[in-house]
Amino acid sequence: MRKPTRFYGLVRPKLRQSWNKWNFYNLARGVGAQDSLSGTFFQQKWKAKAKARAYHGENISEKKWKRLFSRRLQSAIEMPPQYLASTDGSEQAMGTGSGLENDNTRASSFSRVPGFSERLRPTRIFRPRRTETVNLLNEPVKNMTPHVQMVFAPLERRLDTAVFRALFASSVRQARLFIVHGAVTVNGAKMKYPAYQLNPGDLFQVDVEKVLYATGQQKVPYIAAQVTQSLEARKRREDKFANRTAGEEAVAEDETPEAVAETPELTEEEIWAKNNRTIKYILKDVKKILKSDGKKDLNAKQKKDLRLFRESAKRFLAQPENSDIDAKDLVESLALQMKSHDMMRETFEKFKITEDKAEDTDKTETASAENAENAEGKEASPKPRNNPQSIAKVFGDLSEEQQAKAKRIMGASQLTREEMRNLASILRYDEKNPVDDTKPYATPWRPRPFMSAFAFIPRYLEVNPKICAAVYLRHPVARKGMAEVPTPFNYLTNQLTHNYYLERG
Repeated sequence: MRKPTRFYGLVRPKLRQSWNKWNFYNLARGVGAQDSLSGTFFQQKWKAKAKARAYHGENISEKKWKRLFSRRLQSAIEMPPQYLASTDGSEQAMGTGSGLENDNTRASSFSRVPGFSERLRPTRIFRPRRTETVNLLNEPVKNMTPHVQMVFAPLERRLDTAVFRALFASSVRQARLFIVHGAVTVNGAKMKYPAYQLNPGDLFQVDVEKVLYATGQQKVPYIAAQVTQSLEARKRREDKFANRTAGEEAVAEDETPEAVAETPELTEEEIWAKNNRTIKYILKDVKKILKSDGKKDLNAKQKKDLRLFRESAKRFLAQPENSDIDAKDLVESLALQMKSHDMMRETFEKFKITEDKAEDTDKTETASAENAENAEGKEASPKPRNNPQSIAKVFGDLSEEQQAKAKRIMGASQLTREEMRNLASILRYDEKNPVDDTKPYATPWRPRPFMSAFAFIPRYLEVNPKICAAVYLRHPVARKGMAEVPTPFNYLTNQLTHNYYLERG
């Protein structure tokens, strides 16, 4: 059945079997209440029937629903164990015809159902409004078995409705889509018919990925090209880090302790400022060369390389933290391409990009110890522990991929034991809830908004959320003070609906 226009309308609202936020807003407004008693009896029945059918089986045609409708409403008689233990039932006929009664042995006296509510009873004489009239009409039914709340019980046997009630889909229409696409099995066999009638004891199971998509927070829509570019950029950064790490290890083996000691130590701010000045100076020369005076000595490829460097340098100077390439690689790539040009060769010989600072563990620990001894009246800061033993102890329970990620995050910086523990806990959470761009839902997985208002499971279902399976235990029934068919409508609305279909039975 085609989805009607303005399915979640706010002007003439109707409640739906869906977790949509507009439907939740209509539910909070009390749209399901039968607040209008005006018109003829048939008009009241028609309004109630229109409201109830918009929620119960709106995707089913009226002709099919009339075939499913049954005037026999399933109910269960209340039989308190204390009452059954105290008598055999013969007191029900005691004094028949003579007016004798025994009120102490009635089943209602042993009932645990809450009694008549005094909260909505009027305390003074007044002319009641429409909503107060409806409340007064609903008061007597709180202490009885609500049979007419079971009007749409036959729809609860349908497979699509059961999948929605088990919280495996965000709407009945989505559950129907899962079934048609073959993502639902009944008793181990694939079932592609949403109208399949479940029998007591049937087990149905939904594909886990479908359930995660239906109940999880939706991903912000991206353009396919942007997703591909982000994946390619991440792969380039990982390859660049692997190559840089291999180069640093090779250089560290060749360096002598004297050469390391003579290397001047610069702070990160000084390194950033120096690299920034160098980029600006080279960018100034590039702009000068691209003008009319130096453009004659360049071929087409060199002009293209200079323009690319100019754009990359502008992006780097604007947002260096978001750049895919650092200053050193940026200048080295230009130097390799423009080594034949005299002016650019002089510029590269004049300036040299300083590499990132790499501190030795022993020197840091010694400096920290000296500062702790010289500081008087101050607490000693925790010593950095980036030795292999500490790293293996803290990150030993992580996978190899997460350990490599931890080393990549730490880099050359020195972390304390507490900071390493915090980093390990973050990586453990990231390992259990990874970010996967290929999933159709947002990762790490989070429940979708406004889900808690609809997160309830009827009594006739037994659900295992770990494997996304459920068992249809029995048919829903009505008990004293409660009906097992979930419905947002009050007793009066369902009573008028039942009367509407009775005369067409």
